[in-house]
Amino acid sequence: MIQKWFDEAVDYGLQVFNINGVQCIFYKGFKMSLVNNKYIIEDVRKNDFYTDVEENHFEILKTNGFIQGADNISYERNNSRVTKFTKTLEKLYTDKEKMVKSKKSNTQKFENLINGIYKYIDLLFFYKAKVLQHQNKYKIPVV
Repeated sequence: MIQKWFDEAVDYGLQVFNINGVQCIFYKGFKMSLVNNKYIIEDVRKNDFYTDVEENHFEILKTNGFIQGADNISYERNNSRVTKFTKTLEKLYTDKEKMVKSKKSNTQKFENLINGIYKYIDLLFFYKAKVLQHQNKYKIPVV
């Protein structure tokens, strides 16, 4: 099965890296390798160490194939980030309004709030764009 995914990734146009004699393909945080005529898939999304693919993610890959499966896993994670960053921004804006109304002169805290707002606005737009790209690629109706 993973051999089929490896071929799918090559046909999709992903670059095959040769690292110390091992052929590798990276896509959306997953690494597929050909080691001693055996295919291995690893998850590299959450840290610098290669870990086994979670069972539920492996099922998504089995159901959808490597490219669309990895896209779907990434899409779900990006949707979660949009929700998380929206809630974080709502809290930051509420805190900012409370500070403005109380007229406290803690400029450092106010600057931190503003910087946090800018940071999470950037992140929110970035991940919303990723979600929209996925919706366009797979023709998912935008709600």
